[in-house]
Amino acid sequence: MDMMNEQLQDTYGEGTDEMKDKYLTFLTDGQVFAIPIADVMQIVQMQKITPIPEFPMYAKGVIDLRGSMIPVVDLRCRLGRMELEYDAHTCIIVMSINGSLVGLIVDSVDEVARIEQENICPPPALGTDTTSRFLQGLGKTPDGVVLLLAIERVIGEDIYSAFSV
Repeated sequence: MDMMNEQLQDTYGEGTDEMKDKYLTFLTDGQVFAIPIADVMQIVQMQKITPIPEFPMYAKGVIDLRGSMIPVVDLRCRLGRMELEYDAHTCIIVMSINGSLVGLIVDSVDEVARIEQENICPPPALGTDTTSRFLQGLGKTPDGVVLLLAIERVIGEDIYSAFSV
């Protein structure tokens, strides 16, 4: 994970041109998801999570990351999938969403992939399918299809507004 964090900083730095069309891919419940690399601040190993009363079940609580209290959402739970015990591959992707830090618990991190805009199509309209409502698109890569998350919808308005600056 430290190597992935260093790779993110060294390769993409702060330059937005460097981050254009770049996505961090990760796995949850056997599916490959992605978020824009520009939103990723850090990837950390699982650590002690302090539960917060009356948070939704998918919001596991907060972590203390160098003095900052960061709410964490378990993607598995948010997608309505079976909850599993965290293991050595489970990690937290810390993201900046409109100035607020939020963590997303995923099964494992995969890689940084380039997905150009012409290879992204809208998600299918499947009524009330839980996974589809959290997608902003589908990305075509040489390895297959990647599900591009609409992270604000995944985090949830109640969590997002409780911790926004």
